[in-house]
Amino acid sequence: MTTQSLQSLLPEIALAAALAWGSGIRLYAVLLIAGLAGYAGWVELPAHLAVLAHPLVLGASGFMTLVEFGADKLPWLDSLWDAVHTFIRIPAGAALAAAVFGATDASVSISAAILGGTLAAGTHLAKAGGRAAIELALGRIERRIERVRREVQARPALMQARGDVAADCIPVRRVEHRDPRRTITGAQQR
Repeated sequence: MTTQSLQSLLPEIALAAALAWGSGIRLYAVLLIAGLAGYAGWVELPAHLAVLAHPLVLGASGFMTLVEFGADKLPWLDSLWDAVHTFIRIPAGAALAAAVFGATDASVSISAAILGGTLAAGTHLAKAGGRAAIELALGRIERRIERVRREVQARPALMQARGDVAADCIPVRRVEHRDPRRTITGAQQR
């Protein structure tokens, strides 16, 4: 494969990497967001991923996103969920990455599957290992704060891959510190 042909595949490579990366962290949320983006017309999904925009798939991935969100809040279930999903997220990341290139050469699809599975494994194991370390090191209150922080801070992988949509889809509130001693009231402005 030439450099020119690889450059023409850069958008697909970015999408495949983002889907694989995200599936290692929040598989069902990635499926839901990718499907919603395709359904709403924000992103044109590759032919082999168009099924993600089907209402039945959206319903299933939405339901599983809620289940996963709930499982994340219970420490004993969270660890079990991550252990079971080690065998789900990694193959799913490989399949999603390969599906992005489904219509191209088989060697490209297989390479994408290998790299996508590796990327999903890396992110999943980093997440599960970091979470286990946090569960052991922090107290009860700090663990709850950390869980909420992770939920608020997380950004879906698809939105990172499609930067043109990210700013419109994921609002981020900027907090500014204001010194009350420097505030000019209406009476002082007159």
